Amino acid sequence: MTTTPANLHGRRATRGLRPFLLIPKVLCVAVYFGGVVAALALWLMRGRLGPASAVSSVDMILRWVCFPALLGTIAFGLLLFLQHPREFARMRWWRAKMLWLLVSVAPGAWIALHGLADLRDMGFAGGAVQDAVSEVAGALGGEGASIGFVSAKVSAGRVTLGLSLLAISAAALIILGRQKPRLGQNWALSSPRNAAGGSDSASSTTPPSNPESSRS
Repeated sequence: MTTTPANLHGRRATRGLRPFLLIPKVLCVAVYFGGVVAALALWLMRGRLGPASAVSSVDMILRWVCFPALLGTIAFGLLLFLQHPREFARMRWWRAKMLWLLVSVAPGAWIALHGLADLRDMGFAGGAVQDAVSEVAGALGGEGASIGFVSAKVSAGRVTLGLSLLAISAAALIILGRQKPRLGQNWALSSPRNAAGGSDSASSTTPPSNPESSRS
């Protein structure tokens, strides 16, 4: 028969504001990832929705759902980092996460928004698609229609690429933050108090194999 030990001390006081900051950060991450996936799904179904509706819907989701949630995630993440800045800064998984955030989210957002802006300039966010292509054709001459379709196709490909990059980067950031891989780092040996001791710190962190034998 097993007995559950009683919790005599409750939650440790040293946790501070971390539980209150972690929960809203997780909610912001969920909203951001869900919004990006929803925008990508709507864009891939633009053949059924129509180009004008797809451009307007995706632009609205990115500007009013994903980007505010991303800013909230960054804000709460910064507050969490300030709880233990030195400990986070020496973790390789945290550095890899910040590096991936810089090289993936910003380019993905720029590519997607740039493609949406091009499509809006062609008139795909407003009137009929044929009217937009006709305007391009009249401005460019005899081969304007084909050039307009090619330009629209290139811009649509940019939106697909940008949204895909945002979805993949968000999934990678979630995995890095949840799994916290060591990436070849020994967290105990890389701490400041053990790094100064060199090899002696490694032996000091190793517990005795049999504590009872040391008593006897």
